[in-house]
Amino acid sequence: MPLPENRADRIKVYALLALGIGGAFYALWAFVYQPLNRERWAVLEQIETIEHNLQTARITIRRMDELQAALAESARNLRARAEYDLIHPRLGNYLLQARETVIRHGLDAGIETIRVTELDFANPPRRPDNEPPRRTRAYAVRVTAECRYADLLVWLQLLEEENPLLAISQLQVLAQENNRLQHQVRFELQWPVWIDPATRDTVNALVAEVLTEEEGL
Repeated sequence: MPLPENRADRIKVYALLALGIGGAFYALWAFVYQPLNRERWAVLEQIETIEHNLQTARITIRRMDELQAALAESARNLRARAEYDLIHPRLGNYLLQARETVIRHGLDAGIETIRVTELDFANPPRRPDNEPPRRTRAYAVRVTAECRYADLLVWLQLLEEENPLLAISQLQVLAQENNRLQHQVRFELQWPVWIDPATRDTVNALVAEVLTEEEGL
């Protein structure tokens, strides 16, 4: 299209062309470049996130064997503590295992006259609501015997060495007029037990699962 001969009209045409070109560039910037630019930054952010996750995964994979070994060792310790430091019901009661343990160590210490009677369970203090509930409580027995003081010390030491979670309390030693070497002794013992006896099977199953995964690596 030829330009007008009048200079003022030509300037108006140039101005309209400039506005048209400017509008076209703005439309490209607003509706093409900007969406592409936002998308580009979103992609870059995704790439950085993926890279970070990969770095974390590499570190975790490098430590997998170490972490699995530590987990397996903790599982073995849990199984040992749960099996040997807690006592478990036999034929529906705990007294059989408690009596067997007390008398066995008493005989090892040279003590033969031993009596074990069952006391009540002792529940621990309740935890706050934001903490997990307790899984264990205490099972208590009263022990009476006749023995020498030196044998009593050996007896208590054997009990404590076998089970560090065993609590000994209410110890009394009374002399006998007719036998100065043999004393009447009485004390109480408390073992931790599962509040729900079925927890034993749950713990053993979890430990077995952890150890199986370790062997499969």
